Amino acid sequence: MKLSELLQGLECEIVQKGFECEITSLTSDSRKVTENGVFICITGAVSDGHKYIPQVIQKKAGVIVIQDSALGNDETASLIKEIPSDITIVKAQNTRLALAVMSANYFGNPAKKLFTIGITGTKGKTTTTYMVKNVLDACGIKTGLIGTIETIIGDEHTPRSYQVLQPKSDIHESIHIHQQVESADMYEVAGYGAPPISGKG
Repeated sequence: MKLSELLQGLECEIVQKGFECEITSLTSDSRKVTENGVFICITGAVSDGHKYIPQVIQKKAGVIVIQDSALGNDETASLIKEIPSDITIVKAQNTRLALAVMSANYFGNPAKKLFTIGITGTKGKTTTTYMVKNVLDACGIKTGLIGTIETIIGDEHTPRSYQVLQPKSDIHESIHIHQQVESADMYEVAGYGAPPISGKG
């Protein structure tokens, strides 16, 4: 996949155009960066992905996605300046949103092929997902479910670990659900204290 395809639908700016390459991977985990892959710098409550730029340079990443606000930090700005000219730098206002949009593009936008329901709240999310799934099933609508307890695709029940709703794995599951379900899938939305992406519902 080309970078132009990966950036479709994302408001961003290419601030440095490096060597044009076929994208091999997409991740926000510096340990999983591959040669000619894309690394997205996520600013979290505990760690800032921008500080791992030197490591992903060593791993020969093809594209690094930075957050606009990171340029206001002198230490981070100096790391960005050290990125070699053959690596493309993409600047986004919100790299969490960039990860979501680029992941969807990378895996063929599986969510567009299904009617998707996301259930969020403080308590009762799991119970509600099972209730809604049972109602839809009773109406003849083949429904899959991705929750904190398990993933249900057709007759297949797969237990979930504590690391639920990882973007890459869930997109793979969405593709599999689309192949098996064909009508609707449902997510239990778990919050981890990340700031909301305003204007994107």
